[in-house]
Amino acid sequence: MDIFENINQIDFYTSQNLWGEKSLDYFFRQKTYQNKLKVALSGYSICQDQFITLNHVQCQSIVNKLAEKLLFSGLQNGDIFAIQLPNSIETQLLYIACWQQGISVAPLPSLWRDGEIKQALIRISPQAIICPTIHDGFNYSELMYMIGLDISSIKLLFSLGGNPIDGCIALDEFYIANNAHDIMLLKPEDYHKTDPNSTALISFAKDKGANNKPFYHTHNQILAAANVYNSVTQPSDISPIITPFAPTSFCVCVCSTISWITSTASITCLDGLMATEFQNIDLATSQLLLPSKFGEPLLVDALFEQKLGKLILFEKIQNLKTQEQYHDNIVDVITFDEFAFVPIKRNKVKPKSISQKHKFKLLDGENS
Repeated sequence: MDIFENINQIDFYTSQNLWGEKSLDYFFRQKTYQNKLKVALSGYSICQDQFITLNHVQCQSIVNKLAEKLLFSGLQNGDIFAIQLPNSIETQLLYIACWQQGISVAPLPSLWRDGEIKQALIRISPQAIICPTIHDGFNYSELMYMIGLDISSIKLLFSLGGNPIDGCIALDEFYIANNAHDIMLLKPEDYHKTDPNSTALISFAKDKGANNKPFYHTHNQILAAANVYNSVTQPSDISPIITPFAPTSFCVCVCSTISWITSTASITCLDGLMATEFQNIDLATSQLLLPSKFGEPLLVDALFEQKLGKLILFEKIQNLKTQEQYHDNIVDVITFDEFAFVPIKRNKVKPKSISQKHKFKLLDGENS
């Protein structure tokens, strides 16, 4: 595996046409402007408690309202927003609203509770955090009160879904999509510009002390990874991206959210892998993203019997097992902690990267 030092990163990525002057938000607005009424996002809605579909104009309308609300609430460029939400349309759009204002997103797994949450928040010192009111039977009220009292950096508490938590700013009303014909979209270049070299995502991995170590990823770094990933998986408008798990890591964010932003594909968000949810979507030609522990032969065979277009399996390199099952439409995304990112397409001879003209194998998430 080739490892590139920070000092060489920008020159290398620039020479590969992977480093640029545009932020994640710019690419989302560009895609929206070019595909106004096409289906953009579908999946479970926390606010509406049902499976819904949004076109690009509706998505942009919601993102604009959310971005303004965050700004008027007191968040600003360079702030950190910790997000502990299940995988839903609200989560995806909140990511983009933050990036529009230059706010860094720190996604936290929805299963984390007092100890892990507090440890992570102390290490990154966010200015705000959002949780659902209730998720999977767990009431977040007590957790939010603890966070508000114990984490001195946090000035703003937000909630989503159901009755708002006392002391929190509820965002539900900002997710109401306006009718397409009532929206006047600005061109991408008419918005303020976010620095593509600023931090966009803070992910976590366990260090040797079993603490959640934060890794900082810039817009340019995750865009570069998404470009390489897209060159292997080739998502398109006829191959929607299906992600049953929240983009709480660098790898999953690149595979799902950023791949969606930088391609013509739509995205379907599901909260967990449940058979009832698959009844809402068409697997044919779709790209399904799963942790590699789900890559059991019987499940893989069953998915492809349903005409699944492509299966994306991701796993940490230290846990990687020899894959006996070969299929032309399986891609393994290998990670090392939260900075290595290697998409590999399986074949019968030897698994190898087919990232076309791109040669890079690693993204270092540490700030230089």
